[in-house]
Amino acid sequence: MPHSPFAGWLNRIVDSLLATATLSRVQPRLRTGGSRQNGFGRSFRRRKGHTWSITDAMEQRVLLATVRPYLQNPAPDAMTVMWFTETNTPGTLTVDLPAGGTLTFNSTPVFKSELTYNVNEPLTDRLNAPYMHRIRVTGLTPGTTYNYTVNQGAEVYSSHFRTSPTEDSSVRFIVYGDTETTPSANGHFVNWAQPFGNTNRTYVVEQTEGLRQNNNIIESRNPDFLGIAGDIVDAGGEQRDWDELWRHMAGSINDLGSSIPILGTPGNHDDYGGVAGGYSDAGSIIARNKFSTYFESPDNGSTVPEFKDRYFRLDYGPITFISIDVSNGLPNGTSSDTNWLLGAGPNYPDFNPGSIQYQWLEAQLADAQATSRFTFVELHHAPYSVGPHGFPTGTGTGFDNQSGQPVRVLTPLFAQYGVDAVFGGHDEMYQHSVVSGINFYEIGTAGDELRRPSSGPDGSTGLPSTNPYQTFLPHLDAPEVWNGNQLVSGGKHYGHLEVNVTFDPASGTWKAQIDPAYAFPLMNTAGQVTGWERRVYNDTTILTANAAPTGITVTPAVVAENQPIGTTVGLLGSVDAAGDMHTFSLVTGTGDNDNSRFTLVGNSLKTAAIFDFETKSNYTIRVRSTDQGGLTFEQQLTINVSDVQESSPPVIGGFDTPVVFIENGIP
Repeated sequence: MPHSPFAGWLNRIVDSLLATATLSRVQPRLRTGGSRQNGFGRSFRRRKGHTWSITDAMEQRVLLATVRPYLQNPAPDAMTVMWFTETNTPGTLTVDLPAGGTLTFNSTPVFKSELTYNVNEPLTDRLNAPYMHRIRVTGLTPGTTYNYTVNQGAEVYSSHFRTSPTEDSSVRFIVYGDTETTPSANGHFVNWAQPFGNTNRTYVVEQTEGLRQNNNIIESRNPDFLGIAGDIVDAGGEQRDWDELWRHMAGSINDLGSSIPILGTPGNHDDYGGVAGGYSDAGSIIARNKFSTYFESPDNGSTVPEFKDRYFRLDYGPITFISIDVSNGLPNGTSSDTNWLLGAGPNYPDFNPGSIQYQWLEAQLADAQATSRFTFVELHHAPYSVGPHGFPTGTGTGFDNQSGQPVRVLTPLFAQYGVDAVFGGHDEMYQHSVVSGINFYEIGTAGDELRRPSSGPDGSTGLPSTNPYQTFLPHLDAPEVWNGNQLVSGGKHYGHLEVNVTFDPASGTWKAQIDPAYAFPLMNTAGQVTGWERRVYNDTTILTANAAPTGITVTPAVVAENQPIGTTVGLLGSVDAAGDMHTFSLVTGTGDNDNSRFTLVGNSLKTAAIFDFETKSNYTIRVRSTDQGGLTFEQQLTINVSDVQESSPPVIGGFDTPVVFIENGIP
């Protein structure tokens, strides 16, 4: 767009600043509240009561010039490294190999018009859309840490990543929802209703500081990956909100994304265009395109371009992590719809039975049940909640037009295929529910609101509870303990779920421990925050899972030649720490060359042919062992044929007449 003389002057100032300052040297200014005015006398009003000035906007431009390197799409043998710059200058990625040597890649900057600022955003002509640098590093070793360095112009940035491990490895991951970043969060203190008391109380620190401390704890725990259960930004169509996100994830506030892959699940705010058009088709498409630009997920196999990166499956060591998009159900404006404000124009995937995404989900869950120790699902609209979105779909008192209740249609599917836990957001509180043996979590406490319940005990509406399955809610179940002005314990705070998956060799079982952790503000007796501490609510859940067999034996593995069909070769057994009973079957795959020559009766391997040692002395078969829990293991086995001494009458002079030896005159 054309630049005014003022804009050109401002651009030259900022360009000069950018030319002399690297990202590592530019520090954010943390505002503690209020609005700002300056000599220009011009300000911008933003949601939640924060006032933007031209000086603020210019400051943001300096700080948000680029996005530092961050990780996407982890795999056992690969990792994607992405970063963004304001110029199309190529960068270099160097990966150090553990055994010595390096891998070096040159980036190809790609201009991303999707990240353009909207004309209605403050000082929209301050920057052009950035250039994306994306490098997929392949040929790596599972479960291995690699140091890497990005050289971009005069800047050098170093970090590390870990490839996903083999299925017999321990895993730690963290999930939360509703980061809902926006520059107006700087200086904004959210409502922090006192249980059965003061409903106008505000939290002890602003939103930006809450998210900062939450992320600091997450980074200190060194998880394998971080999942965000939707509402990643406040308005998906506003570039400033994405800029704010990356200040927290790969920028001046924190850069945990440089060493921890971030898995994004879309929420309704990520579909919201904001000043770019709200929930109109045009506004939502702008939001959708920004989301898909920043996140790269494992391929879901969809032939619909709009469905790419909206849902995916990640197999990570012994677990399967599935992310689905429930941000817009069809038909629109019905009990199957989670967002009555959003139409079908942006072509978001429906999640209801019969839809493409539902069929994909069922296939993935069925496979995960057979191959993984635990299955976890991440989505945005928590289906069971006492928050404002826990009411049935509709409008008016006791209803909600962005309800999570339509997602309950997936519960039977989750139960059928043994899903262990479902992570959601949307209502911006921590709550735990158990339905059909499945743990449902609402974890929207990353850094936005800290809401009280809307229904049930101490609910803001006075209406009966919308969630009879609830087992824990900090507002009710973690009472605040005060020493005068000093909070000693309890209360609802910014936090996340930490999941640790480990194997217990003594019992032969896998364990998944789910801890609801939070950032607790340490206070002095005057009520001033002096530090932060990681604490865990009294709501830890421990799940156990059967261990799959790890080997197959056959004893003996030899059969004599010339034996009749049905001869027993040997007995099959499984190597299984859990000591389960097993069933066996012959299956196709590597080593199945001679499956047709054998049969299985229970665990007895029998012949289905007569073998001749002189013709062939060994045969290969492929066998699958299935334990009581349905977990399987396949292995190629070799069966040997033993030689049997075969005697025949001697032949004299080439005639076939046998020679008869006479002893003592008796033939």
